[in-house]
Amino acid sequence: MKSFIYKFFLSGSLLATLAMACNTDDFSLSGDKTAAKITAGMGVATTKSATRASDNVWGKADHIGITMLEYPITGAPVVVNSYNNQDYITTAGDGNFSPNPVSNMMYYPVDGSAVTFKAYYPYNSTMGTSNFVMPVNVSDQTNLASLDLMTADHTNADLSVSNTKDNPNVNLKFYHRLSKLIINLTADAPIDLTGCKLVLKGMLTKENYNLMNDTRVADVTSGADVIIPVNNLVGTGILLPRNAGAGVTFQVTTANGAVYKAIMDNSLDLKSGYKYTFNVRLSTTPAVISATVAPWVDGPTQNMTLRVGTANLGSNSGLINQEELYLYQGDNLNRTPLAGHFIYNLSGNVWNYSESTPLYWENISGSKIYASIIRKAVNPLLSNQSPDYITATPIDNDGGKSNTALNFSMSHQVAQVQVTLSSSIYTDAQLQTAVVSLPNYKVGGALNNGIYVPGMASGDIAMDTPNSSKMTSAYLQPQSIGSSATLVKVKIGTREYVATGYTVGYEAGKVTKLNIDIQPSEVKVSVSVKPWEDQTPVAIRFFFTESQTNISGFINGDQIKFYKMNSPVSLGVSSDNNQSTYTVSGSNVSLTNWTKTWYRDDLQAGNQFVGVFPVTVGTNVATNGTTFNWLCKGDNAGSATTNAHQDDVVISQLTPSANNTSTGLVVDGSANVSFYFLHVLSKITVNIYPGDGFTLSELQTAANASTPTLYPVLKGFIMDGTVNVTTAKVSALGTIIVSNGFRPSMLGSTPNGAAASYEALIMPQTITGKNFVDIVLDGHTYNAQADNSSSLFNAGQNHVFNIYLKKTGILLSTSVAPWTDNSGGSITIQ
Repeated sequence: MKSFIYKFFLSGSLLATLAMACNTDDFSLSGDKTAAKITAGMGVATTKSATRASDNVWGKADHIGITMLEYPITGAPVVVNSYNNQDYITTAGDGNFSPNPVSNMMYYPVDGSAVTFKAYYPYNSTMGTSNFVMPVNVSDQTNLASLDLMTADHTNADLSVSNTKDNPNVNLKFYHRLSKLIINLTADAPIDLTGCKLVLKGMLTKENYNLMNDTRVADVTSGADVIIPVNNLVGTGILLPRNAGAGVTFQVTTANGAVYKAIMDNSLDLKSGYKYTFNVRLSTTPAVISATVAPWVDGPTQNMTLRVGTANLGSNSGLINQEELYLYQGDNLNRTPLAGHFIYNLSGNVWNYSESTPLYWENISGSKIYASIIRKAVNPLLSNQSPDYITATPIDNDGGKSNTALNFSMSHQVAQVQVTLSSSIYTDAQLQTAVVSLPNYKVGGALNNGIYVPGMASGDIAMDTPNSSKMTSAYLQPQSIGSSATLVKVKIGTREYVATGYTVGYEAGKVTKLNIDIQPSEVKVSVSVKPWEDQTPVAIRFFFTESQTNISGFINGDQIKFYKMNSPVSLGVSSDNNQSTYTVSGSNVSLTNWTKTWYRDDLQAGNQFVGVFPVTVGTNVATNGTTFNWLCKGDNAGSATTNAHQDDVVISQLTPSANNTSTGLVVDGSANVSFYFLHVLSKITVNIYPGDGFTLSELQTAANASTPTLYPVLKGFIMDGTVNVTTAKVSALGTIIVSNGFRPSMLGSTPNGAAASYEALIMPQTITGKNFVDIVLDGHTYNAQADNSSSLFNAGQNHVFNIYLKKTGILLSTSVAPWTDNSGGSITIQ
């Protein structure tokens, strides 16, 4: 991404700007709405300098009217999205305009179609209904700024005259459409000009100006005397342009009533965008007038040193004190350095030349002029860290004829990487000791007299230990890391984590963020690329593991419903909800088929959402409600599926837990909302093993018969309850218990040595008594006795019962296996 540096040589001073451009600030949820960014400079009919009529600058709180039109314009202009005569304001008077109010923000068409803009000053709220014809009346000169009619040409930095959502920055160049008169009054003694009155006679004062095509129609009946305000013997007025002709008179009336008149030269025409200076001297003989014509942009009269051209200076921003800029001359094949260099003084906001003798244009003989700035590496002592090389697009050397200032467009030639660490298994202090490296990257890039040359060597780039925010950064030459290469290594203590299998591009002028979350079984990397001036990144999430892990939770085709919560969340869900499909395509996982689009612009920081799975009539939450009722499945005959995936209720947490801090919260500056889902129900697994007197095959045959003669029965469990989405928990148990117990569903696989395994989803609850599992074998019922007088079945836990059948009885052993909390169910809505 390019920035701009403007410099002025030859007078011994230098101005430069390193302005960091940025991507779109506004992000959207599952969509994209891009705002038009308006920058307005000013020009004149000839020199196109940046001045305004009243006081040579944009004023604070100046308003312009702006309209978005379809492009190209093939007939009558067509307004886009009713963006007609939008009020935009430059609050600081710096030429950067924003909507007034904010609701007036203009957005580009989301289909990427091109638009152009028409704008004018001063703003008139009635222009939207006037066919863009501005009534102009200059008869009252008491407020010059309100008379300073300007219209804008839409011309971007690349000379294009249209924009799209992918090129949102709009550059408008405003031009004065009236004429400005400066009348300097002097008088011979004994004439006293104190309190004199200046009137211009013979001028028309009204016209209609078409803002769309910059044409004017004068009111030929509007001739009237125009009183020109006089301050310190200088009269200033803004008047309608006119062709040369007779009939215009200056009249000065002194305080004692004496009247002096002078006639304007009838060969002088008043052009739009020009300033005319009249020196009027009153004497006892008729007044003598001398007139000089200068572009509107002329400043006060000043002493000048003659050179081959004039300097149009830029401004300074984004620079570092004592930064050094070097110049070179030549062409792309051969360049030589110019003597000395320029040093930036932050307090004075100026560039100072290092040599005692100024650098003159006559010293520059090359066909082009090059420039560069070098900023030191983040840590120059570490291996293979690159400095920040900044170079300019070369400028043609015309000897200063067109402009004695050198206006460089400069850009970063290197990329930047930022690595941020987080973990649930390492403390912040441990993360700050991590050794981070980028292995086998391309290194060695350097400057060759103002041109960046990438290096061809390879090596490991060592990075600083992370700071208090667990972040470390470095500059590196632009390159791409393929899926077969190692992206990054992180070593904490004796443990090393390696990321491979992902393609990441490092681009010049952009920062790539690697957000690494180190977990017990995996390392997760979120990669985002944004402009050099950090804005909130758009997350593109990759995952890589230190070893193969078992990912479970949501599966392809799952429907998930999201509710926007009221504030506070205890007031339940709002009427605003959305639904999507969890989609797996190859190695890519995403949420698709949204029922509607949520835009980030419509949300505020602090808004919170909750996700609910499965999506059924039974899990629907009424507006302003917090709960729904749920009934677990099970019957005596064993015909009900007791462990179906679609009956596994999971709800995203609204408060952070020890395992994860994602809470469905909208945060300031981000278009990403992250969810962490929790299992609401409990699970029971029953494994039946052969004991003394039974063989494995004997029990397998009984369990797998078309009409099984071996199966477990779960007794005394409450099957229904109320689920609260604000806590992701069962808030109350019901009263439904399956009489004589229910049969859990048989699993297709068993642990080693088990004859059969069974599984059921149940409400979290405490069962009193030791006998809640019976085993039926060949029509006989055997009571399995637990060790404790009561058993607690927690949400999100799989309670495993290993039952050993013996000819003499039953042995029961129990364990509680953690129920993997929806691994892979941490979702980011993008």
